[in-house]
Amino acid sequence: MIPFFHRKKILIENFLSLSLLKGLDYLLPLITVPYLVRVLGPEKFGLVIFAQAFAQYFAMFTDYGFDLSATKEISVNRGNISKVSEIFSTVVSTKILLISIAFFTYMTIVCIFGVFSQYFMLYVISFGAVLGQCLLTRWLFQGMERMKFITLLVVIARMFFVVMTFIYVKGPDNYLLVNLFYSSGMILAGVVGIVVVFAKFDIKFKFSRGTEIIAALKNGYYIFIALMANTLYTTSNIFILGLMTNNTIVGYYGAAEKISKAAQSLFNPVSQTIYPHISNLIQISKDKALVFIRKILIISVAATFVVSLLLLVYAPQIVMLVLGDDYLPSIIVLRIMSFLPFIGCIGNVLGTQLMLNYGMEKIFAKIIVIAGLFNICLAFVLILLYGQNGLASSVIVTEALITLLMFVFLEINKISPRMKWIKQ
Repeated sequence: MIPFFHRKKILIENFLSLSLLKGLDYLLPLITVPYLVRVLGPEKFGLVIFAQAFAQYFAMFTDYGFDLSATKEISVNRGNISKVSEIFSTVVSTKILLISIAFFTYMTIVCIFGVFSQYFMLYVISFGAVLGQCLLTRWLFQGMERMKFITLLVVIARMFFVVMTFIYVKGPDNYLLVNLFYSSGMILAGVVGIVVVFAKFDIKFKFSRGTEIIAALKNGYYIFIALMANTLYTTSNIFILGLMTNNTIVGYYGAAEKISKAAQSLFNPVSQTIYPHISNLIQISKDKALVFIRKILIISVAATFVVSLLLLVYAPQIVMLVLGDDYLPSIIVLRIMSFLPFIGCIGNVLGTQLMLNYGMEKIFAKIIVIAGLFNICLAFVLILLYGQNGLASSVIVTEALITLLMFVFLEINKISPRMKWIKQ
């Protein structure tokens, strides 16, 4: 068992690493998004983020939820390097199979449908981000609680994208370069990550047998279903909006969404730091794990409420500062989505930290699937009636529904943060 003070040191180190990472994730969009929305204009900016949204479906497919399922397995077995090597080999072998399927499917769709084929090169370039994300072994570093490595890798990718964007993207005609630089940065980070894995950890890789790959797919199935369903009220929103409207409206919505997501990502360092810690703590004492979760919930909810309130009140100033005069329609979108950081934080604690760590993957997946389908139906209606503002309303209602359902199921299973035993 790892001594308490050493565990605390690891937690603090991982939190600081992830805080730096998310700080960059928050800061760099504030640098690049204002530049890109002005240089590309609403139409080309909308086209670029539409292509990114389409590629994200396939990134989710190749991830297969391993950022959660494999992280949990490695966290529990990290003292046994032989077992870690086995998990690493199985995940990588599975990912090779998944990305092969993804690439074939992706290119088939791009070649057949005119909405994609007319921008053939843009979509080919955009798939590079899928490859880069597939190479990035975030799940290993997180499970081993060595987040400083993944921080370094993502910094490499982000800085490459920022520097190249400012040097070479000068007008709407350079829209292809945006996704080219983004994909190249991701691939670079992924390759460096693989090198770090073999240099810093005593991990041995060998291709897994078919039975081992099938077992890995079964093990992560419910998390995969939940994460894919998650795209029905995240990535799919931009995709649906693009199909029903035009690139300019996608630009208005997508620009506001990037600001909202940047604010929402402020909680991610806490979430990613405590997830493997809770997985490990549960093996020692479930009561202690739940007390720890309650403390995190109180602090993070208070902080994200303040962030959401600031977004609501200062939306006009934020949009004018970050996006400029051409994006005035984004103000209402940002105000509607202002409380996503607050609602999303509660949902993360109840879902990721509690339900997944307590073996409720099946219920978790069902909630996300139900909410995703609900969002799709609601989004179609509200987009027809209110355009980008209707889509933003659909997102906030869906997030609230998810959080409510998670709370109800946790109450039913008597592991809610409100239970008496946790008030000690």
